[in-house]
Amino acid sequence: MRLPKLLAQSEEMLHLDPTRLGGRSDKALLISVPKPGSTGSAFLDGARGIAALVVVLGHAKLMLLQDARSLPEITVLQKAFYFWTNLGASAVMVFFVLSGFLVGGSVVRAIYRDAFDWRTYAIARASRLYTVLLPALVIGAAIDLLGTHFFGWASPYHQPHYGFMLPESIAGNINPGTFLGNLFFLQEVAVPTLGSNHPLWSLTNEGWYYVAFPLLALLVLGRDTGMRKMLLGVALALVLILLPSEVSLLGIVWLMGAVVAALPRRDLPWWTAVGACALFALCLIAASAGVIKGLAKDCLSGAVFAFLIYSSLPHMEGAAGPLLRRISGYLSNVSYTLYLVHMPMLVFVAALIVGEGERFSPTLASCSMVIALLMLSLVYASLIWVGFERNTPAVRKFLSRAMS
Repeated sequence: MRLPKLLAQSEEMLHLDPTRLGGRSDKALLISVPKPGSTGSAFLDGARGIAALVVVLGHAKLMLLQDARSLPEITVLQKAFYFWTNLGASAVMVFFVLSGFLVGGSVVRAIYRDAFDWRTYAIARASRLYTVLLPALVIGAAIDLLGTHFFGWASPYHQPHYGFMLPESIAGNINPGTFLGNLFFLQEVAVPTLGSNHPLWSLTNEGWYYVAFPLLALLVLGRDTGMRKMLLGVALALVLILLPSEVSLLGIVWLMGAVVAALPRRDLPWWTAVGACALFALCLIAASAGVIKGLAKDCLSGAVFAFLIYSSLPHMEGAAGPLLRRISGYLSNVSYTLYLVHMPMLVFVAALIVGEGERFSPTLASCSMVIALLMLSLVYASLIWVGFERNTPAVRKFLSRAMS
């Protein structure tokens, strides 16, 4: 099955001028992919939306429920609930692979057509990132400051590493230097993440991968020679040297998505897609159970999901009905905002519910509160999306005019 209407949509993602597209053909590549946030691919949109929900669900559980290892005994249903709430790290790897597939694939296609333009690319990436990041930093810091002021010393705001993920001092991580560091993707490199917003660590990876990958792709695939080629290599080396090794190594996961996007198209049999789904499920079980850990877990999760995209995308594109496409499109549209804004709100609500007491045991009532908190986060993020991320095309047009 052919991928539906994806070439034109992926060109729109980078806002390429069709009159400039020429040079090498990309018909053999799999990189005809829809732009992020669109409903052009229900499979990709759904994967991104579900990954965002899994991240928020895991954080809501950490804010409200006791750790499974601290419980004297745990039922089968409780184990199932903890399984689904322990997949946040694997969900972030799904984000990285999708980002590499969508953004990296479009960069490769543009280079093959001799149509890649740094200014156009920078405007597209900056408008995508900052339209949400800037308000997320301001709103998150404001919520954290309110929480540290109104809640007592035994609340989540003043318990170091509450839920195993909050910083040593939330208030200590709110200052102009930290704000600027997070604004320029230096969190966990030169500054901590702002306030309680620990998930911002992955924005460092994304931001710098957006810089490093075009340098790598132009170095390997571009037609530049001599001094320009050498400058590309020096710039790429400087980025990799200055970044922490953990950030550079996780770039392997991001590259997996870009590689899959650039692979020749193959109409694999349907059972390959079924096998990829089963393999990904096994990988998630092993990751949640702690059988594999660290970089090995991240790379395995990324590799299996990348193979899942390659083998399943052609088969799944025509399987989604109109309702499923609407739901997956909505979840994908709001996923970036949801990821960036949910944590400060979760901490504030946890301080209201838990107060200065202990986190709850996983009863039906407390697990229901976790689900309710997930739904509240989705509504909260949707409101912020309406105010900011929805205007990304307008911001992009403004930047294009300003830099023209």
